[in-house]
Formats: sequence, structure tokens, C-alpha cells
Amino acid sequence: AGMTVAVALSSMVVAAVGVISFVALAAPALVRLAGARTLRQRMIWAPLAGAMLLWLTDRLVQVLPFTSEIPAGVATAFLGAPLLFLLLPKLRTSPDRDGTMLASVRRRSGWAYLLLGLIAMALLLCAALVVGRGATGWHVASAAELADLLPLRAPRIAVAVCAGMMLGVVGTLMQRMTGNPMAAPEVLGISGGASLGILLLFVATSDVNRPAMIAAGLVGALVSLAMVSPTGRRQPIAPDRLLLSGVAVATMASAFSAVMLASGDPRLDTLIGWLSGST
Repeated sequence: AGMTVAVALSSMVVAAVGVISFVALAAPALVRLAGARTLRQRMIWAPLAGAMLLWLTDRLVQVLPFTSEIPAGVATAFLGAPLLFLLLPKLRTSPDRDGTMLASVRRRSGWAYLLLGLIAMALLLCAALVVGRGATGWHVASAAELADLLPLRAPRIAVAVCAGMMLGVVGTLMQRMTGNPMAAPEVLGISGGASLGILLLFVATSDVNRPAMIAAGLVGALVSLAMVSPTGRRQPIAPDRLLLSGVAVATMASAFSAVMLASGDPRLDTLIGWLSGST
């Protein structure tokens, strides 16, 4: 049931904002480093850490001095890979309190850092609504200007925060259910399967709406999950074999998606930016 919930949430995120890498992987790792040992603690703090990671990344790409905005999914990949290298030396594999083999932390304290991070995030969210960059540079909006800017800025902030929270839940559930601290939807091929399912939907019909995208993504994600961890096995799949299977499925889904995008179908041109992850 937990894996099914994680797959469903992953499909919703992919249908809404595309493929966002590393957030589901990094958020649970960060809260474990901060001292979250039990599943209950991780389920509380990982969504908040995921929201913070994705929103800060999305905010960063908005202020970079480029002519076109970098997709949030690309930015999370750039930031997530170095973060993993920094986290790996601090993690060790040992039995967790709930009996699974998860990465535990040497440091037992760190809640103060999480609380400070949440306070800082709340302040930054308020600042993001008020402070912005225009043609003349940075500008603090007045009360009258804020009434006009709020409908433009608030939805993007809400999407980034909600998607980040969902990815935090997804990463926590997948790592708990598989007993592998490296499990994440992009690693297990779930995100790739969901995006491929949505691409097939656009090829099959021109009448596409959000519920249909979520349903197609869910079907693709479930097919990927069945390929990675087939049902009916008498023994659970080994963590290393699970990751290798996930990488194989993700690579295959990415290859099929690339072939479809290269087919020249004009209906798929608008999905190129979406596949990179855009809030």
C-alpha cells in the first residue's frame, strides 16, 4: 500500500510539473542527518525539507541572469548531485529503529537546524511575494502593487511547495518500503514510466486534460514498478538488484521518450520543457 501511494503521488507530480530529480532522494537523507530516526519523524520532516529544496531551487532559477529560465528539474539535478556526494560520507548502512536497513546518521541531534530552516523558509516565502526583479532592478512591492502581483507569484510558490512536499513523502515511503536509502522515483524508473505514459497519451489523442494525464502517468508508473519489482516473488528483491533494475527501466523509458520527441510530431513540441521539470 505504501509503494502504491508513493507511485500515485509521483504520477501526480510528473503530470503537474514534469520530472523533478533528486528532491525525493535528498529530502529524507537531509532529515536523517538532522536526527529523524523513526518513520513518523521522517514523514513529518521530509515533506517540509522537500518543499524547501524545490522552492529554493525554483527561486534560484528565477534570479539567474540568463536570457531564458532554466527548468527547475534541471536545476535540482545540478544541485542534487553535489549534495549527494556531500551526504554519502556522513551516512552508513545499519538497521534502523523500525527494523529496515536504512541509512542512519552519526549525529543524533539537529532538530534546531530544521526548525531554523523552517523559520527561514517562512521568511523567504514572505519575501518572495514582496521582493522581485523588474526592468529597473530589484524592487519591493507596495501594498497596492502586491494586490496585482499576488495572483502571479503565489501560484508558482504554491506549486513548488506542494510538489516538494509530495516528493518528500514519496522518497520517504519508497526508501522505507524497499529498505534502500537510495530509492527514489527517478532512480527506480517510476518518473520515467510516468512521463512515457503521458507522452503516449498525447500521441493517442488530442483531447488531453489534467485527470487524463494523471491517469496515464499512473499507468506508466505502475508498469515501471512491475518491471522493477515483479509481483509473485517468494523473496524480496535485493536492494542492489532493485537499483540496477530501476536504472535499466529509467534508461529504457528515457530512450523511448527521446525517440518519440524526435519523431517530429508537433503535438509533442510543447512537452519538451515540461519533461525537464518546470514549476
